[in-house]
Amino acid sequence: LSLHDALPISESSNVTRATVMLPESVTVVSPNGGESWQAGVTRSITWSSTGCTIPSLVTLSYSVNNGSSWSTIATVINSGVYTWLVPNTPTTQALVRVSSGILNDNSNAVFSIRAIPSASSLVAVAGNGSVQLNWTASSAEGLSGYRIYRGTTSGSLSLLASVASSATVY
Repeated sequence: LSLHDALPISESSNVTRATVMLPESVTVVSPNGGESWQAGVTRSITWSSTGCTIPSLVTLSYSVNNGSSWSTIATVINSGVYTWLVPNTPTTQALVRVSSGILNDNSNAVFSIRAIPSASSLVAVAGNGSVQLNWTASSAEGLSGYRIYRGTTSGSLSLLASVASSATVY
């Protein structure tokens, strides 16, 4: 940054030079508190950074217990955004942390992670050598469908069908 008078710069001009040093910092932008994110759906973790050498690496972590313990999500290039597949760890006490060396920032407040939905009110109706399944469909965000499995007496499962999220009978 150069500050000078209105005269053209020359050797006889009165020129003052100042260097502006921005303090290094990283700041979580999203999720930053109050959000409710659905497990099994991809969401963007976003952050800003100043004074950091780019491209530097940042480590993204999350907590499900208001910061008592942390799990690493990934270490990535400091681009300011990361697409995260929200894990199936239901909580109302989630936080995200972005860190780079000694710099770090957490979500300002907790957010929620909602469990992966399952069909409710499941009823099996016996037929002549068959079973009909009826259920109440979920309206959860990002639900693409249901998988129907057949269990055996030995405890193994085999996939029978995959049906649309709007389906309520098989």
